[in-house]
Amino acid sequence: MSDQEEIHRVSKALSDEFRVRIMSTLIEGPPQRYSELLRELYPEDTGDSGRLAYHLNILSASGLVTKVNDTYRVTEMGCQIYASMKQTVESWDELVLREELKSFSVWEVTMLLWSESFQNIGGIMVSLGIYFTAQTGEIVYGLIPLMGLLLAYLGRTSTPNTEDRKEVVSHLKRLLGKNRLMPGLINTLGIFGSTIIVALGLLNIAGIREFDNLLRIIVLEGILGVAVALWLSSRMYDVWGDFQQGRRPKDYGDILLVLTSVTLVFNIGISIVLLSQIISKGSYPLIWLPIQLMLASYSLMKDTTPE
Repeated sequence: MSDQEEIHRVSKALSDEFRVRIMSTLIEGPPQRYSELLRELYPEDTGDSGRLAYHLNILSASGLVTKVNDTYRVTEMGCQIYASMKQTVESWDELVLREELKSFSVWEVTMLLWSESFQNIGGIMVSLGIYFTAQTGEIVYGLIPLMGLLLAYLGRTSTPNTEDRKEVVSHLKRLLGKNRLMPGLINTLGIFGSTIIVALGLLNIAGIREFDNLLRIIVLEGILGVAVALWLSSRMYDVWGDFQQGRRPKDYGDILLVLTSVTLVFNIGISIVLLSQIISKGSYPLIWLPIQLMLASYSLMKDTTPE
């Protein structure tokens, strides 16, 4: 048989979706007897055993599947061809995604990555503001839920629409998954926002005597958050520019790891202080605040630490 005839026979064997499914089942699992394969492909008895035999004969004749000791398995050639096909399809899908996402501006990408953090922080601020207002009767705390609603609104109105956003972000994670700047960009807003919220919790618990110190914490954390967010955003311009040009984006993970480590140490300290204040004041409904902060810190450290 000539090479052309061999190629024609193999391509014809793989032109049927059901035969590709048979190969996938045999590759992903152990060799199977005919009855086992029949149950795997036909969970409900449809009486189509003849159809399975027909397709197995075609795969066997093309050299993709063989029968050894009454069990069917994919040949070495079949495994190589299947792996090559799968890689080609995945590469094509990635190429299509890359071309679709190139039309996004860096601002749209940044807002997409931050949209979930905006919504999460906004929801926490609304709940916290209502709690503080009810506990203290101070009107000033009413500004917190208003700010939270604004953040949540910004998160929900980022381009594209709500239905498409999660899918687009998952594509971005897939295409830029090995670049540690991106998860840092996603989580940094959340971690600094959580720290500011915790500082507000400390302010409410500690009372007016420690107002100045806690206000300094809020201001410091706000400045740090804005500074790091601006730095990350400017680096994202470089990363996204490289991506649009088809180049491998530069990884700023080492610098980000230093920032993350400093932030983590700071947040551990403030969480310990907050826990002691909660226990001493008996304000147990606020015990979720340090937990929230530690979870945000852990998430940022985990996502920005090289594997």
